[in-house]
Amino acid sequence: MRFACFLLLLLLPSVSLRAQLVKVYQPIVGSAQFVNFDRFTREPLLVVMEDEPTDAASQRRMAKDPKETALFRADLAARNEALRTAVKFWTLTKVEFINSAQADAHYRDKEASHLLLRLGGLGPHGITVTSIVLSAEGKPEKLNFGGSLQVLANDVPEDARRRPVASASFAPHPNSYWSETYFTSDAINAVQAMQRYVAARMQKQKDKDIEEAQLQRIGQSGPALAQKTLLLDRARLDADLPEAQIAKLYPYPVQVVERAVIEAAVAAADPRYLYARYLTVYRNHGYQLVDAASGQALAYAQFNLMRTVALGHIQDWTLKEFVRTSAGR
Repeated sequence: MRFACFLLLLLLPSVSLRAQLVKVYQPIVGSAQFVNFDRFTREPLLVVMEDEPTDAASQRRMAKDPKETALFRADLAARNEALRTAVKFWTLTKVEFINSAQADAHYRDKEASHLLLRLGGLGPHGITVTSIVLSAEGKPEKLNFGGSLQVLANDVPEDARRRPVASASFAPHPNSYWSETYFTSDAINAVQAMQRYVAARMQKQKDKDIEEAQLQRIGQSGPALAQKTLLLDRARLDADLPEAQIAKLYPYPVQVVERAVIEAAVAAADPRYLYARYLTVYRNHGYQLVDAASGQALAYAQFNLMRTVALGHIQDWTLKEFVRTSAGR
């Protein structure tokens, strides 16, 4: 029943969605209202390391359920470690780490100027807010760019009046724990994509131009696929996709491996490999074929209602779409 409700949420339209839906080949939700990208040349990026709530009500709830509290603390540590690893790939500005109390103080201080990067936190009903949000706080913005963007079933903003500079998406999941659902490579890829978006906006590129350039680059990436090995997560292969059939669907180098091999390749930015990343952006979901060295998407496979789909599974159409989109078709 829970899975059925989750699937229904994915397919229902939302009045809060923006007019132009972001496709899975361009998974950064940026704020067109934000214009002072020169701030990234002169201000440090404050990366929030979350800590557990200390208010009396939260402490009472945690004391009532020691098992759930232990899971929460383990997950908090996993999310912080993922973000700490991911921001090693951020090179635009100096990185400084702060805790959640310091971040909350920055949100309230409207006279100062801050750039914050924050991952997750717990949303309503205990569901992980699966997003990385880059926000600009205080003056000289005049508009409040604070708050977080919840990237759940339909990626609906928690507060439509607030606009982050950019938000990177993850695949939604009924699970409430990052460590059971996502990977460090997801956080790395999100930070890489967010940095490319910010760098492009610093060069006065518009959102439409950024998306068109991405799609054009993907359509010319066939030769790159032939030169690198695609690592496929054995646990993500659909039961109806035997390994013997993969080479027929994907005529480039490919290996079926354990997840740890993929994570190591991404963390090392290994130029020999590609990997498949499952994600959603608004109501679109599918896979990106990602270069482990750069984090760039070289192909994509987007779900549509005419296909049978097992969420998060690599199916025959996934590989076919990788080949088709990388050839610009």
